[in-house]
Amino acid sequence: MTRRNLAAALAYVALLIGIDRGIGLVMGSMLDRAQPQGPCATAALGGIAHRDAAVMFFGSSRANSQLDPVAFEEATGRRAYNAGCNGVSIFTTRMIEAIVLAREPTSQVFLLVLDPKDLYLDPLGESFRLAPLASEPALAPYIAMLPPLTRLKLYSWAYRYNSIGPRIAYELLRGRHGDDDGYLPLGGSMVGRTGGENHPGGIPRTVAFDQPFLAHQERFFLEFTRDAKRHGIEVVWIDAPRIRNGVEREPIEVRASLRLEELARDSGATLIELNERVRPDLARPELFKDHSHVNGRGARALTTAIAHELEALGLLSRDDARTRNAGESRT
Repeated sequence: MTRRNLAAALAYVALLIGIDRGIGLVMGSMLDRAQPQGPCATAALGGIAHRDAAVMFFGSSRANSQLDPVAFEEATGRRAYNAGCNGVSIFTTRMIEAIVLAREPTSQVFLLVLDPKDLYLDPLGESFRLAPLASEPALAPYIAMLPPLTRLKLYSWAYRYNSIGPRIAYELLRGRHGDDDGYLPLGGSMVGRTGGENHPGGIPRTVAFDQPFLAHQERFFLEFTRDAKRHGIEVVWIDAPRIRNGVEREPIEVRASLRLEELARDSGATLIELNERVRPDLARPELFKDHSHVNGRGARALTTAIAHELEALGLLSRDDARTRNAGESRT
């Protein structure tokens, strides 16, 4: 290879890197402006923007589509933000929380909606849902756990945004500016539907009862609570209801639920049980879209029940001046 060829090759590589970085900078700016609903990066950015909300909701679709900030404010007079993201486990939820905590939120309570399967279904082989925010220092220890190929792809700034580019364009054309509360309501109803779903609660029947729980997943649950409490924020775990239609819970799910109770005690989280056994009034067919998710009406009922529980525990009774003052200082 001649020096001329080498110089041409290096110039070509530099050009590719420059184009990649340029696309990434433009897409990052557009993401900040549009904040399309759905992507987990938007949940994290929304959490940052609403870090003075009194309560912040975290979790998968069982938070994102089940907890209504408007209903919470109507019940308590305090603002809330929904930082949940559809289809994620405690792994991604913990990363969203870490990004928000790095901005020193003034929230009083972080509320996590539990999913027992997080203890035994490994998410590390799944796609990285926070790729647009891969440069966040708070994510470094979690990115190090990803498969090598995923980590390599994250060096491309264009790659980080390729999955949400169309959503960004759509929201920019629609004129939104990320001013929503993060909640994505669901329609539909279970009225008239009989029988249990094939996998109650999304629990695969092929999972053995005695399968060991994943140590890193347990650690993420513990970190979620302990890190928030270090920032002076109380943490509440919610065991939300499902529709069972007479189908018994899988043994692995029962065992995982018991382990989550232990982890709540170990971490210092407050566990509130609002499942179908404790609150059958919240598990009526007319309140559910499917076996695992409430509809809009169910979300209002569930959120209001949670609000009353938090007030009964005294978690919302202290002076809210710290939150108000922080919000005023940022305006």
